[in-house]
Amino acid sequence: MRLVMLGIFLLLIQGCALHLSVDQQLSDSDPLQRIKGIRAVQDSQQELWPRVVDLLDDEDSAVRFYAIMSLEKRFGTRLGYTYSAPSAQRRQYLEAWKSYLSQALGGVSGSSEQKPPEPVVTSSNH
Repeated sequence: MRLVMLGIFLLLIQGCALHLSVDQQLSDSDPLQRIKGIRAVQDSQQELWPRVVDLLDDEDSAVRFYAIMSLEKRFGTRLGYTYSAPSAQRRQYLEAWKSYLSQALGGVSGSSEQKPPEPVVTSSNH
């Protein structure tokens, strides 16, 4: 009987731990939780899109992949970003994305159809 009660208790604790908020998932140490967070961000959660942009420079390539796919689905562009690019190049695009997102979420009043111009990112391979 004690074993059954212990099992139920552990399941309850585990179940509670599985229900992280999207905000918590985006900053979790587990890459799978960060991916779940990325996939859970909705269009109406404008305050969370900058967190998704920050994940474009995540240490885990799968997290970066899901971040750019989510951003592309929402905003219709990758701005030239490649999730498998070297860190220095990713950081360059991260800054471009921050600028783009600032314009897209803050500068457009009322119309979700209108998109800000894509920023120019210079290549470091000259």
